[in-house]
Amino acid sequence: MEFNNTSCEPMDIDLSSNSISAMDISYNENNIIKNENIIIKNENIIIKTEDTSDKTNMTLSPNIQRPETNFKKLVVNLDVTHAKRKNKNNVLYALGIFFLLLSITCYHITINYQCCERINTEKIRYNLLNRLYGQTTAATQIVKTLESDIKNKILIMYGGTGVGKTLAVSIILEDILKFANVYHYTMLNLIDLNASDLLFGFTWCQSSIVIVDDLRHNDLFAIKDFIKTLIVKSERLSKNLTVILNYNCDIMDSHFSSKCNSNFASELKNSFSDIYIEKSFIQFNQLDNNVLRKCVEHEMGNKKFTEEQMRHILRNFDVVRDGCKGVHKKIKYLSII
Repeated sequence: MEFNNTSCEPMDIDLSSNSISAMDISYNENNIIKNENIIIKNENIIIKTEDTSDKTNMTLSPNIQRPETNFKKLVVNLDVTHAKRKNKNNVLYALGIFFLLLSITCYHITINYQCCERINTEKIRYNLLNRLYGQTTAATQIVKTLESDIKNKILIMYGGTGVGKTLAVSIILEDILKFANVYHYTMLNLIDLNASDLLFGFTWCQSSIVIVDDLRHNDLFAIKDFIKTLIVKSERLSKNLTVILNYNCDIMDSHFSSKCNSNFASELKNSFSDIYIEKSFIQFNQLDNNVLRKCVEHEMGNKKFTEEQMRHILRNFDVVRDGCKGVHKKIKYLSII
């Protein structure tokens, strides 16, 4: 009995890339390769979903071309729009800050920078005549100059130590120093002053008052450039200007005592001869013991002293050298008040 050998030997398969050519597998247009999920037919690929309840088919055709888009142009347009919006926001932000600062500045100017267009000369007259002892003539000349309607003028006070010049300046400034158009300097801080610091009062107000205190003999010509600058600025802006200068004419001699130089008045007038505006030179006279007594009585207030006590107090003062200067400190040192 013959037994046919039905065993099969395994087929040798060449798995190299050259084992099968592209033409080894072919199919006609009517061939259909069926699979559970994919059907290939007539060069169209039909993908079926496993969800039988939803019979949605997606057909991909290799002959259909993807439509062209303007993606790059869209991105550029978006960038330009964003940049424009950002610039607009920056401009609005800057304008907001500008108007805020402008509002604050206007408020600050309105509240804190008020102008003194006219000083109360009657009050100044009263205080000068009642508190500036021994200088009735000087007090009258000061008020007359301040009341003058001349547009630009200089009031120059000069005299020795303790005769009342600084007191006269303080009386003038009592009610007006707070205003924006009133300036008070000494020669020491005037050196570092920038002329533009005066511009606000000159432009904002119609009139300005500039007082320079504590000037000495050596400052006769040093102050001239500053005065000329003020005058030029005032005339250019069509403003009114009053300049008050306070000079101490004392000079130390070889015996270390100070007294006014007899030639100081003429030197003072010569130094301002090339400044062509109205000038008023007011001299403060030397004080005597009668004036010194009034200064002491004023400082002691309502306290009453006998004549002997008053003479004892007056012996501690040198009216020729110091005038009424330092009376308050000396009385306090002597424990009188």
